[in-house]
Amino acid sequence: MERRRADRRQAHVLFSDWRWALKGRRRNGRRVGDAAATGLDWHHPWFLVVTIVVMALSTLDAIFTLELIARGVVREANPVMRALMELDIQLFANFKVLLTGFALLILVACNQSSVLRFVPVRGILHGILLFYTALIGYEVALLSL
Repeated sequence: MERRRADRRQAHVLFSDWRWALKGRRRNGRRVGDAAATGLDWHHPWFLVVTIVVMALSTLDAIFTLELIARGVVREANPVMRALMELDIQLFANFKVLLTGFALLILVACNQSSVLRFVPVRGILHGILLFYTALIGYEVALLSL
């Protein structure tokens, strides 16, 4: 068969990578029955914003918690984190960031799913964002005392 146009896979190689990065390859299933499919390779950019903000707030939480403990205002309520703090501060910080990052990775990957067919995972992500925002506000209020 004779081709009259350039092969689409070869055209605009430089720009095709940017289009794929911004739009993803698929946003919906390929067939009618795939409408409820999960695990597609495109995620809304809002999930990136939420993930970055939650990671930043988690890091601030660790810093503020260590400062509040040093001032003697509070003590760590989580026994696992308290044990890690007593063992090594760097281990505590690394574990907190790793645990938060891994949880966010799982939640973003499953953002089109729901827990027990009732609670959407994206609602859980937004709930975590609200929780960390309130927690940071509380810690800032304690630090200003």
